[in-house]
Amino acid sequence: MPIAEKRKPRDKPCPYNHQPRAAKNKDAPATSAKPPVQRSRQNLTLADWLTVFTYIDTHPNTPQADIVAHFCTLKSGALIFTQSTLSRKLKDCIALEACINDNPSALSAKYPRIVTRPDVKKALVLWIQSMEARGMHFTGPMLKKKRKHFEDNFQVPIEEQLIGDGWVASFCRTYNIQEYGQHGEAGSVDLDSVSAERERCHKILLQYAPRDRWNFDETGLFPFAPPDRGLATKQMSGKKKEKFSVGLACNADGSEKFEPIYIGKSRRPCCFKKQSPEQLGIYYQNNKKAWMITALFEEWMKHFDLKMQNKNRQVCLFVDGFSAHKLSYQPTNVRMEVFKANMTLFVQPCDAGIHCFEAGYRKIYCAKALDLDEAGKRDIYSINLLEGILMAKAAWEAVTLTTIHHWWDHSQIQLDPSIPTTIPYNDVQAHLSNIEDQLENAIGELKSRNCIFGKPLTVDEFVDPAAERLIDEEFALDDKEIVAEVRELMASEEDMISVESDNEDGTPSQSWTGAEIMSLC
Repeated sequence: MPIAEKRKPRDKPCPYNHQPRAAKNKDAPATSAKPPVQRSRQNLTLADWLTVFTYIDTHPNTPQADIVAHFCTLKSGALIFTQSTLSRKLKDCIALEACINDNPSALSAKYPRIVTRPDVKKALVLWIQSMEARGMHFTGPMLKKKRKHFEDNFQVPIEEQLIGDGWVASFCRTYNIQEYGQHGEAGSVDLDSVSAERERCHKILLQYAPRDRWNFDETGLFPFAPPDRGLATKQMSGKKKEKFSVGLACNADGSEKFEPIYIGKSRRPCCFKKQSPEQLGIYYQNNKKAWMITALFEEWMKHFDLKMQNKNRQVCLFVDGFSAHKLSYQPTNVRMEVFKANMTLFVQPCDAGIHCFEAGYRKIYCAKALDLDEAGKRDIYSINLLEGILMAKAAWEAVTLTTIHHWWDHSQIQLDPSIPTTIPYNDVQAHLSNIEDQLENAIGELKSRNCIFGKPLTVDEFVDPAAERLIDEEFALDDKEIVAEVRELMASEEDMISVESDNEDGTPSQSWTGAEIMSLC
């Protein structure tokens, strides 16, 4: 059998530009020499170039090489560029200075933003400004639809129209458009009349002892919303069909909290297991929308009035101007007063404490989810209506009487507005911060156990989810006025350009120096 010859191994090719390592001399003396620092050149922003132009205007006879050396050695922050780059930018200085007012982030940009349809862009910016002036938010789909309307009004060809969602993120980033939450009712309050309303309430409450001053308010809860995010076409919030509302009442000195009223959709929920609400120890009512209506409020008022009759007390109850807060009879032991419209955020005590109650509920909800996870349950966020009501009851019982007392002090309706007072809120803030810290820790624990998919909600987003806020996307804007204004602006800019490029008298047009532009900015 022939013996196979072994192939001689080939020499490995030398790497490209391979430099053999220099042998280290162990006996060489130590040195403090460092390798030279390579200064990589980066593109300058528009604000940086305006700084350079300003220096050139103040030092007109300085050579370009000296200018490059001056900015390269600035102690406040070196601007590194070459002489050829400076020469090229000086030729385009007029065009660069014209980009200053293009968008809010123009000074931070390194290149001028190219806009194919400036008329549509201006119309969108004007529409956004009009929405903010009216105190209204807008969404991404609304922005896309509005751009489509403006493209049709300006007769933009189909091949030039922007489709899809790719342009929305860039547009929002350019014009500093971010997502903000809209909390409370402060945007619709007449601040000039708040003091007058507080003085009116103060005169009424002077006739009653602090223990006989009451306030009632409602809030809606989606009790099954988990503290996580997901992919969807709109804001989701668990099982929306199981929403229920809670009505809370308390007195001014914090000595009493009335039992809450719970309003659901089902007349006899299956989770009650053929037991009546009285047997379960809750005051439960129902209607189709799970919200307070006039009939339910009148029934609750009779229940409250009967309690005051049994205690032989004359009390004053303040409620907000909700349409359901009406009575067809006159209570015997309760005087009902209604706050003026659109100022309940400032004068209603319970409105200031709803956030504390909801934070307590979400904390109990997350604690129950952790208990179900430890028990090995698969769906740890699955609870029924009765469990949600009992957790809301526990959250209301956890609100301390001292906290309720500070709610009333915060509203300032039982204090003389003409006398300046300093109201301590440290106890309330400490109590609320403690609840929010516990809630944040519970959310972090759920995330660490992989019980939350995606990015967890913040404490504010979890306590006040978007689904619990009434959002009206029906907006009425006169697009014709916006289009007419944009066309007028575009025509004025064209006239300005033509005047600057061709003067009838042959005199040169006025030019702005970099220093003047920076001072205007």
